[in-house]
Amino acid sequence: MDRGPRDGTSSTAEPLRPAITCNPDGVPAPLRERRQWIVWRYGVRKGEITKLPTDFRSGQEIDATDPSNWSTFAEVVHALGGGSAFAGIGFVFTPDDPYCGIDLDDCLNDDGTLVDSAQQIVDTFNSYTEISPSGEGVKIIIEGTKAPWAKARLCAGTFWMLIRGFLTAAGALAGKSLERIDKHSILVILVWHEY
Repeated sequence: MDRGPRDGTSSTAEPLRPAITCNPDGVPAPLRERRQWIVWRYGVRKGEITKLPTDFRSGQEIDATDPSNWSTFAEVVHALGGGSAFAGIGFVFTPDDPYCGIDLDDCLNDDGTLVDSAQQIVDTFNSYTEISPSGEGVKIIIEGTKAPWAKARLCAGTFWMLIRGFLTAAGALAGKSLERIDKHSILVILVWHEY
């Protein structure tokens, strides 16, 4: 998962900001159409800077897995604008929707290219891939069979497969990534076991 801004610092007057600014127009249309969106802000939990799902009306932290806390894409994009304290938006995956998020941490070289192991995964799924808000990893969105929650070490980074909970959405395409979400089935399980 993203670890937050590169410098990890902030003042009490200025909220932390991600390295990558959200581009709403870059988010795939099938996700924009679903009412499964939240806003998030940086906060500290157990001494670590992390992303906190937040109610854009009250500013209070929320349970991102509770459907009553979800909003439309238009609502969260509007809340993100206007100099708000929110750092970004996130899509909430559920066991009932057809989408799965794959999060590759710490996998970008200094020149912005992917490390070889991460590039292999991106090429395998051949689906929508965007740069993480931290500017240090990528996220792949696919449609297909879901695996249980899982984490494993992957060479220069960490491989996460997400089927429940929220994943940040920045709409910033990684390299020559496709703008569409591709469909997969058993491939999700095979890639997980391989890495």
